[in-house]
This record gives sequence, C-alpha cells and structure tokens, in this order.
Amino acid sequence: MLLVGSLGQCQFDVLAQVLGAAQWGQFVEQSMVAKQPFALAHLAVDGLLFLVQVVDTDRDQEQPHGHRRGFQPVVPDRVVGHANKLIEHIHPPGKTHACHADRQDPCDSAAGAAAQQRADHILGHLLDHFAHTRRSRTLAAVPVALDALLQLADSAAVVGFGEPLVNALGAGIDGLRAFPDVSGPGAHNPSTQQALWCWLHGEDRGELLLRSRAFEKALAPAFRLVQMTEGFRYKTGFDLTDYEDGTENPHDDAAIEAAVAGSGASFAAIQQWQHDLDGFAALPAEERDHIIGRRHGDNEELDDAPESAHVKRTAQESFTPEAFVVRRSMPWAENGQAGLMFLAFGHSFDAFEAQLRRMSGLEDGIVDGLYRISTPLTGGYYWCPPLKDGHLDLSAICA
Repeated sequence: MLLVGSLGQCQFDVLAQVLGAAQWGQFVEQSMVAKQPFALAHLAVDGLLFLVQVVDTDRDQEQPHGHRRGFQPVVPDRVVGHANKLIEHIHPPGKTHACHADRQDPCDSAAGAAAQQRADHILGHLLDHFAHTRRSRTLAAVPVALDALLQLADSAAVVGFGEPLVNALGAGIDGLRAFPDVSGPGAHNPSTQQALWCWLHGEDRGELLLRSRAFEKALAPAFRLVQMTEGFRYKTGFDLTDYEDGTENPHDDAAIEAAVAGSGASFAAIQQWQHDLDGFAALPAEERDHIIGRRHGDNEELDDAPESAHVKRTAQESFTPEAFVVRRSMPWAENGQAGLMFLAFGHSFDAFEAQLRRMSGLEDGIVDGLYRISTPLTGGYYWCPPLKDGHLDLSAICA
C-alpha cells in the first residue's frame, strides 16, 4: 500500500528581477524568482511513503543515499512515536513481513480499512508537524534576510513584496492581492504569484551578475532562487516583434500620478510573455500591423485596425476610469525562446487588471490579437515600498 501526502504551502516563493544597461552600449536584464528552501527525503517502509524533514548538516559531506549534497534525512524525536504507531497499523504486531502470505491485508477487511483510516489520520499529523516546524524556522529567518536586503537595495534596485510574504509577516497593505488567474475565450493568463521580487539594473552585465548573486546569498536564510531571466534593450525600446513598446506611457507629473500611491509606494504587475517570432514573421505585413494596431516603420496608430488590435484593446483613455500605467518592459531570450518581460507600475493594480480583462475578451468577447503570437507564462503582483532617506521604508510591514 502506498500513502502519499503533500505538504501544505508553507514556503515563500520569491521573485527577483535584475535589469540593466549593458556592455557595448546595449541594455541587459536579469530576472530572478526565489523560493524558500524546503528539502524532502523519502523514507519508504514496506510501501509506505514518509515525507521526512531534511536539515542542512554539513555542506562538505558526501551525498548520502542519492540526496542533495550536504543534506541528510532526519526524523525529529517528537515524530518518532507517531511514526511507530503508523507502522504498527500497517504492520500489526505479530504479523509477518508483507511478502508472507499470512500477513494482514488492510484493503481486504473492515479491520484493514479502519487501519488505513487511522494511518491516514496519523500521516496527516506528521505532515502538519513538518509544515509547522519548517514554517516556524523560515519565519524566524525572514527578519535577518530583510535586514540584509535593506543593506543591499539602493537606487539601482526595485524591491516588491508579494501578498504571501506580507501575510506571513502579520501585516497588511491596502490594495495588495495575489495575481488573478484570468482566462477568456482563447486567452489564459496564469497566476504564478511569488513572495518577493527584486529588479536590479546597471551598465555592466558582469556587475549585474555579481550583484544578483549577492542578493541571492543575502536572502538565502529564508528564500531560495527559483528563476533568473536575463533581458536586454532592443533598439530604443522596441519589442522583439520589431514594434516600439510603451509608446503611450505617461510622462513627468502624469507618470507619477499613474504609478505612485499617496504613501509613496507603487504596485508592480509582472508577466513573462513568450513570443512565436517565426509565426509572427510569416504573417503578411498588413496582418502584423493589425495585430499590433500600428504601422511598422513609423509607429503610426492605424484607425482602420480591427477591434482586436493590441493598441485598441489597451487604449488607456478608453476605460472608465482611465487605466494609465507606467510600463518598463524589456525583451528576454533564453534557450532558444524569446519574448517580453512585461512590467507595469501603478498606484493600484486596478488599471492593469482592467486592461488584462479586456485583452482576454472578458469585457466584450473580443480577444487581443497579441494572444495569436504570444503566450503569458507567469503573472505576479508586488507592493514596492517607498524610500526614506535613500533606503526602503518597511515600516508598513515590519514592526
């Protein structure tokens, strides 16, 4: 008999993005997603699968039993008694090993069914214990990691806190929520909400890499890196479809009004889009223009573009209330795939979300033509704290 239990989400997922200007006059970007460290070892007892907490004992020791280097399976003392009871239910005292014919089969009798229920109950307690223990240890490490983050974050970094982390800190931010899973007729925007996002930028690609490693190491007591995406600036701010990006961005005071809340904080919406560049290039020039809603070459908006054109779907002044955001997107390319790391700042998430719902066809059934040639892979919402004396002001979430 095989019992498999899944641990509850006691992890913090952390997203970090590293954006920068580049060597040789180009811009580069890296984006990192981090997840709280959580290792599991499997201890099988005659077909029973235990999920056993793992501790980091010595990073220089040999790899035992095929587990990750530096990690050893450990059963906490308080769990041993529960585990013994569970094994007794699966292997009743006096019974022979499972391979013997006279062993009790829990699935073939009422007694066996009752034993299985008891085993399920005890396994549930084991999993709850592991989750609680791990969560407590990680929460204790978070303040140390945030202190280190405060020392590293400067004017060349933007840091965003996701709802999972803010909730875990026992705090609340008005307007902060998880990225919604938005689906429409022919469009799907997945939610891959993480807990922390960092956006680093600079002028040297090597320096950015070293800075990103420093951030990763500083956060390591509580968070683990799970994604890093490197991007770049194409031309003067073009998407890889070769159309200009961010044409309708507000500027100056209008940009501040759109992107900054009264507290001085901002809300960042992030999506990683993967383009079908070959498919887009194979389309007739007029059809490509109609997908975007602008004429390639001079960037002029097309009055005769279909209602599905991206420019018409996202015309910020056409919403009630108007849905202005400040975009800071950049292309990315990795392992033969490429696309756009979309990033929009707002004084709330409402403007971005209104645009996303219309793009997905939830407003009038018309889906943005962009979905024909690009697919969103990720989606996250983050609260970016204000600055005070040149440093992050975390007073709203940290006592």
